[in-house]
Amino acid sequence: MGDGTASVDKLVGELSPAVAIYALAVGLLAVSLANFARELSSLGAGLGPILAVGINVTLSLGVCYGGYRLSNSSLAPARKPTVAVWCLGGAGGAALVVCLTVVVRELEGRAVPEPVFALVVVTALGGLFGGRIGFLRENLREEAARASEARDAMAFTNSLLRHDVRNGLQIMQGHAELVESADDDLLRESGRALTKQVDTLRELVEEVRAVSNVLLGEADVQPIDVVSMIDDVVETTGESFPDASVETDLPASLDARATLALKPVFTNLLNNAVQHSSDAPEVRVTGHRDADRVVISIADDGPGVPPDQRDRIFERGVTSDGGDGGLGLHIVATILDRTDGDIRVEDSDLGGAAFVVTLPASDE
Repeated sequence: MGDGTASVDKLVGELSPAVAIYALAVGLLAVSLANFARELSSLGAGLGPILAVGINVTLSLGVCYGGYRLSNSSLAPARKPTVAVWCLGGAGGAALVVCLTVVVRELEGRAVPEPVFALVVVTALGGLFGGRIGFLRENLREEAARASEARDAMAFTNSLLRHDVRNGLQIMQGHAELVESADDDLLRESGRALTKQVDTLRELVEEVRAVSNVLLGEADVQPIDVVSMIDDVVETTGESFPDASVETDLPASLDARATLALKPVFTNLLNNAVQHSSDAPEVRVTGHRDADRVVISIADDGPGVPPDQRDRIFERGVTSDGGDGGLGLHIVATILDRTDGDIRVEDSDLGGAAFVVTLPASDE
């Protein structure tokens, strides 16, 4: 019994805002038809009264449709009453303006011959525009609330993940050190391998933290030697793709102002270059300093990127081959943009595409 009552109360609560708008529409429709009947008796069935009632009825039905749209919208139930208030407020405000206009004319001694038609039209338009503004406002507020919740969830998950993974890595590190100190050569080799993997995972946790901070608007920008970072990425790529040939032409060091999130950026770009090239991929990574910018180019011998796709591939939901469903390059572009960097696509001397990353240089 209690559940049934709660369901009814919930249904009534969700329908009440729409019912208020329906009531406004019915009121406007009733006034329109009453005015039409009065005009028929005084003017006859002329074109003017018919057009007037047609306009009034159409606008009244438009208000009614607005109530229907509100009741069936995906907007949170708690936000729907606000939309109804905007609709009724717009209608009331518009009606008040018309009434004040009529009063002023009456005070001036100039009677308004037919105020009802204008009153219905302006009131209905006020309700329609008010309802639309209210819906857009509440929809934007709902989207902002969802974004805030997603941000909080991401920050919490990031903190929880770092805490739990770090604890697990600490335990693994202790056991790896025990294995590494064993008398057996094979066990010592296994211990060293475990220690290396623990160090790799620990670095990965810090990179995930850096990416999360950038996406959350909390980037920790610092001087970073891009060359040593790229060397690490190239080494890892070589282990993952033994058939790939990755050449580097880099100076001894290139200091840029960036975050640790830059490493996943280079990893993504280098992996894309290898995966979208031939069976024996050839990739070339070059870099130099240009005034106050550090420029890194990752070129491949793949099919390249058509000129009309070169901006689009960085959009959300588009992959580097122009298909749908991609997030990698969109996140790459977002990370670089939020740390004062940039990325563009050019033709590669190897015959494919060259992804050119620019970063602010650091003199520290």
